[in-house]
Amino acid sequence: MKKIILNADDFGLSKHTVEWTIKCFDAGVLSSATIMANMPGTPDAVDFARNHLNFNFGMHLYLSDEVPTSSPKNIPSLVGKDGKLYPTRTFILRCFLGLVDKQDIYREIMAQWTDLTRRGITLGHIDGHGHMHRLPIVMDVLIDIKQRIQCNAIRGCQNLYYTKPFWGTRLYNNWMNHRIGEKFNKNKYFLMTSGKTKNHEWLRDVLRDIPEDGVTEIGVHPGIDEEWRRIDCEYLLSHGAQVMREMNVKIQAMRF
Repeated sequence: MKKIILNADDFGLSKHTVEWTIKCFDAGVLSSATIMANMPGTPDAVDFARNHLNFNFGMHLYLSDEVPTSSPKNIPSLVGKDGKLYPTRTFILRCFLGLVDKQDIYREIMAQWTDLTRRGITLGHIDGHGHMHRLPIVMDVLIDIKQRIQCNAIRGCQNLYYTKPFWGTRLYNNWMNHRIGEKFNKNKYFLMTSGKTKNHEWLRDVLRDIPEDGVTEIGVHPGIDEEWRRIDCEYLLSHGAQVMREMNVKIQAMRF
């Protein structure tokens, strides 16, 4: 029997994403969700997590695009003149140019972690908004603080693909997965189709092709305000449980 974890990213990003993530939980097609700190929907996401201890929740770390949890003056290398975190491509470029201070990343990660845990929820794992946790400088910081936050589980980089990736992406992800596996617990496989397919019935294709020799985490982004979010969740909501039964796939809790 194939084993999968279905994790909803972006929980708390907006009222809308919270609403549709909860619908997916209610339909029995999610194992867990990762919550974003300091977002419009964060209070509702946290309230759901506090009242549904049968599910697993983690932190969806963000270091670009959004409003930081820290005061901008405390993380100057991460924010622009408007006080917002730099756009994703800008942040990545600044990281590789050595323009980002590790201490700023440390402060922002701790601010997000503290914001969520002070609200009374237990966070069991971390993944990155835009997969930012796979950047070497971010991983260095996560390794440094893992004892302080008492979190030893992090999402690995994508190593199963719905569409064939650039060879450099595969090589980089394999290298980073080796590094993550040396320091953290992670699931053996990870796959995300978001933005990579127009096929609303993607789930059947994915379940047919995933390996049987370990647990595969599948990341989804519930919502219908954008086409790629609609593709992620509509078929999952309407047919996901039935498809998993037909294909003898077991959905399980997030356990590392």
